Amino acid sequence: MEPANGTPAPPRARVERGRSRNGCQTCVAKRVKCDEQHPCCGRCARLGSACEWVRTRPSLAARRRGFGPIKYRQTNDWTPKPLLPKSRGLARDDVTHTGREEGSAGISNLSSSRPTSPLRSICEWDLSATECLPPSAQDSSIGNLQDVITPIWLTAATPLFLVDATERSPSLGSNDRQAVAFHHSVLAPLKSTRPPLFSAHALFLRHTWNKRIALHFLLAVSHSEIAIYHGQGSHPTAESRFHLQKGIELLVQVWNPVALADHLEVMLSFLYMYMFWMRRDRLAPLRFQALSSTVLAYVRLYGINRLCTNEEIVSTSDNINAVPENVLLCRVFSYLYDRDGFCSFFNCGGSFANYVNENPEASQKIWRLSRTAFLCLPRDCLGSGLNAVPEVEEAAVLQVYFELIRIHHRINIYSQGGSDDEGMRIQRQLGVLRKEQSSIFHRVGVEEEGLSPSLLELVTVSLFHAVCIYLCRSRSPLGDRPVPTEVQSALSDLITTAHRTISRGSVQLLERFQWSLLILGLETNDPIHWDWVCVNISDSAIREVFRVCLQAKKRSGGRISIATLRELVSGEG
Repeated sequence: MEPANGTPAPPRARVERGRSRNGCQTCVAKRVKCDEQHPCCGRCARLGSACEWVRTRPSLAARRRGFGPIKYRQTNDWTPKPLLPKSRGLARDDVTHTGREEGSAGISNLSSSRPTSPLRSICEWDLSATECLPPSAQDSSIGNLQDVITPIWLTAATPLFLVDATERSPSLGSNDRQAVAFHHSVLAPLKSTRPPLFSAHALFLRHTWNKRIALHFLLAVSHSEIAIYHGQGSHPTAESRFHLQKGIELLVQVWNPVALADHLEVMLSFLYMYMFWMRRDRLAPLRFQALSSTVLAYVRLYGINRLCTNEEIVSTSDNINAVPENVLLCRVFSYLYDRDGFCSFFNCGGSFANYVNENPEASQKIWRLSRTAFLCLPRDCLGSGLNAVPEVEEAAVLQVYFELIRIHHRINIYSQGGSDDEGMRIQRQLGVLRKEQSSIFHRVGVEEEGLSPSLLELVTVSLFHAVCIYLCRSRSPLGDRPVPTEVQSALSDLITTAHRTISRGSVQLLERFQWSLLILGLETNDPIHWDWVCVNISDSAIREVFRVCLQAKKRSGGRISIATLRELVSGEG
């Protein structure tokens, strides 16, 4: 079209936009152009879609300069708004309040927090059936369990269910949708040395949200962790106590689970009960012993270990969750073994861990199969391929970590009356482990250009040195003089590695590393190290154990035995 004066209009210049090579996963999946704006691109912001981004791997030059993948890791930590008192007139419609007391703290809405896993868009949390009930509904208690005919595998768990559900607990004002978002975006990454996509707890969450019983226990954990995260203490909130009560009520009705999915739900429930009780101010030995006995009775009755090692891979019915259910069961089985062995050090349980240690070949097979869980994810979720999966990239250090968990529980048994030959065998196994995996210890122990150990390697080596001290001190008091050469060497290496680990990444929810700090603090007699350990032990139960044991150690001339530690935990010391 020509203008009025007859002069032809100049041709419109062509705009070279270039091809988008680093767009968000949402735009890439739709095969549309992405403006690559962070944290949310223009198209996703306009359509209200979840804008997901692939974790990029640092260049080789950056890694050689010492800025390894851990410092570039996208932790996707969600930082909530501070807690503020909320008046009745300002209550929001999108927050469900449970057991709310007048003057209790409110929590800002978390439902807008979007987890960043590529699977997040296909796992919408439908929690309408599990939302917290009004305060009047919480007055109903579980009732007298002696009047309830319970399954045979629950008979050992009576003390476990002595929960005073009618106790009036303060409410944080959080709802279940917020609790799930917190669990996925904050808790799961903090309990792992991995990116959020490869966190085992995020994997468990994706397979729990459609399991009614396990979901109640998960919500009990999540509401409790929100309160701890906000500095409200480790006493369970009204929301957490409500879901614990509902989960118990449903669990005692599980009579004859047959399907693999049913066993997975019960085992997940056991795991979340461990997570719930391990985060209290003090460890409760009777409760953990009952929980361990319950897990053992269930595993024996239904042959869970045989189901885990079944050669036939059983696919899940949901195509979204591509991980076979027997692989997931192996993963949960391994985590339960880890938790029970950990608690056994404090004389809190150990029956289930003892049973697993009786058959090392089966436990190794279960562990190997559990590591294939993330290899079953859809290929479009694996980023640059299988080499980006931690099970492939860190296979050697993962094997060392699992061996240390097994050795740790063997020392638990040895410290309570095992033969001297068993101590010699454990000592030789630790020596062989260090010799065969010398490259891992070299990367951690030598600070050289181009050597940048991962957080998992640092945590594993710290645990190794702590286990060596534990073995040597299982028959003699911690801090006893003169200090054996092997203890002095292990303590020096543990101090150095622990300092590097804490400066490298988030370790406040890694129980094995927290235990390593406890061993460090009880072995050393340096007040400076005592203060440093006290500051860096973030787990409230382990910190309380350290405080009580340190006082006893000072009263006894700078030494404390493992037996005395266990007596103090049980309240007998």
